Formats: sequence, C-alpha cells, structure tokens
Amino acid sequence: MAIVDAPAAIHWLDTELPNLAAAVHQASAEAHPASWLLADALCGYSWMRKLAVDWSALGNAALTAARTAGKPDAEAAVQNLLGNVALQHGGHNVAIAHFERLLTLADAADWPEAAATAHTNLSVATRFTGQLRRSATHLERAMGIDRRNGLPDGHPVVLGILGNVLRDLGRLSESLECLQRAEHLRPDLDSQHNRMHRQANLGRTRYLLGDRERAAVHWDCALAMARESRDLGSEAYVLRLQASDHRDTGDLPAPWS
Repeated sequence: MAIVDAPAAIHWLDTELPNLAAAVHQASAEAHPASWLLADALCGYSWMRKLAVDWSALGNAALTAARTAGKPDAEAAVQNLLGNVALQHGGHNVAIAHFERLLTLADAADWPEAAATAHTNLSVATRFTGQLRRSATHLERAMGIDRRNGLPDGHPVVLGILGNVLRDLGRLSESLECLQRAEHLRPDLDSQHNRMHRQANLGRTRYLLGDRERAAVHWDCALAMARESRDLGSEAYVLRLQASDHRDTGDLPAPWS
C-alpha cells in the first residue's frame, strides 16, 4: 500500500494499530527497544484514536521494557506518552505527575528538547486545572529552551498553547498575535493536528473579539482538516465551537427556538 498523504497514513495506522499494539507488548516481554520506540512513535496518533486500544496498558508495557533495559531516555519518552494518555481522559493530575517525571529525567540527562516538551505539556495540563499563571510559567521556560536551541522566533506548538492561555486570561489581542505568529513558523516543526487546532483557536479568539465572519472562516478550515484526517475528536471540538456561535446568535433549529 502506498502512503502518499495524511489520509492514507491514517488509514494505514487504523488498519495496523492492533498489530502495532501487539508488537509493543511482545517487545516488552523481551525488553526489546522496539517496545518503547513504537510506543513513542504512536504518541501523536493516540490523540486521534483515544479509545482504539488500551493506550495506558501499551504505555506501561513500554515503560516496563525501558526500565528493565535501564534506559532513562526511553523512559522519558514513554512518560510523555502516558502523560498524554492521562490528559486525553481527563486525568490532569496524573498527567502532571508523568510530565514532571519526564522533566526530571530530561534535566538529569541534559536533554533540552525533552525538557521543552515537558514544560509545554505541563502548561497544557495545568491550564486544564485552572492554574493559568503556572501554565504561563511553564511556557516561558519552554520558550527559553527553544531560543537557546536555535529557535529565536519560537515553536509553533508552544506559541499556539500560549495563545490559548492568553485568551483564557482575557488578553485577546495578545492571544491573536501569538496564534498568528505560530502560523508563519517553520512547517517542519508543525503537524496537521496542530494546524487544525490552531485554526479552531484562531476562530475562538476572533469570535471573542467580535469578528464572527473571520472566526467562521477559521472554523470551516479546521473542520475540513479534521474530516480529511478522520480525526473525530477534533471534528467534535470544531462543531461545538460552531454550535456555540449559532446558539449565541439565536440561529437555532425550529424545535429549540
């Protein structure tokens, strides 16, 4: 099967996921590096298919293999996966514990890229628990690491999350500026999933600024991207934003009006 674009890649992963998950567990039983390498490679995909397999069991199998092999860098990668899995299912405090362990391992190994990832994900988890100042502090640390690592203009993921935090703090103009800056950074640092959510969040911020017309354009773009990649969770997110717009303007179906 030729994998020529994102939808083809998603189709292949959807078909092969049970086999890939089984390979992680089998490799774990043998303490083989394939266990944590595969688990790490599937981390981003886990956001799109939250219930397709038992991601916690998969991650813990890889974690066991990494610890058995005495590979702290591998454990760090798996802690990131487990933190994301917890985040996806609302376990924010559990996610924070995993990301803090990731940060400890990254600092011990002098691994700045992993430390930046830990701070970025800690920002997301603490934002979801209402700790906006703490969330912003983690983002500042992530951006500092990125600057020292040759990204003077920042990382699109970090700027996108900062835009969300600023919006939650009511700093709408700054939120919009951050999200727009993220749109023009290096594409190799980005992903379709991040671009899709950034479009949705640009729509949220513009809507709160009173620009319904341009908000709708962003949401239409995000919805098309979600449907192209068959990302049902993101599609539902965008549809909720669009529904809120219809509700606020009184554009309701007849039985609800």
